[in-house]
Amino acid sequence: DFMADGLKMSVSYSTDDGSAKTVTAKLDSSWGVGATYVTDAGDTTVTIGGGYIQSSGSHTGALNDVANSVAVSASAVTGDLTVGVGFSTGDGLAQEGNDSVHEIDDVEVMNVGAKYVSGDMTFAVSWKDGSSASGDLGTAAPSSQDSQEVVAASVDYAVASGVTATLGYSNEDEKVANTAVASNSGSAIYLGAKISF
Repeated sequence: DFMADGLKMSVSYSTDDGSAKTVTAKLDSSWGVGATYVTDAGDTTVTIGGGYIQSSGSHTGALNDVANSVAVSASAVTGDLTVGVGFSTGDGLAQEGNDSVHEIDDVEVMNVGAKYVSGDMTFAVSWKDGSSASGDLGTAAPSSQDSQEVVAASVDYAVASGVTATLGYSNEDEKVANTAVASNSGSAIYLGAKISF
């Protein structure tokens, strides 16, 4: 606990001279800070969290740091009902293998979910929406925008000790460079079972 009951914080820092790195996207230093706060409001337990990370490096022509991101979240538990929401945003650089580095701008992701337990059954629903814009190194205006939205729902039923059956539904809408990706978009219904020993 830090300064108040239920509050916890952490801080980290790392540094590297980059001499052993062979890829173009070289990381020199990184630091982050995070905190969670848990409190009770009547019969409800509320948890609030947040964090920030910043990573820098030396890249000729780069407008962004390697990573610059912030995230916040909140959840509430009342009896058998749990509700949560999370949001993150930031920018940075990206490189796959030895390919050229490109700018990642204005990344935003939001997740919302709820779960309710009733006897042997657990009901869950969730919604996720994310988007990002990217462009060539040193280019302020993004040249490509990607997005993904996923809606899902499921029901778990404890058939017997160690055996849980699941019926679920999901719908995904994904776009790459503002164009719908048919292979990654669509709806699905699934039925499965989980067995634990």
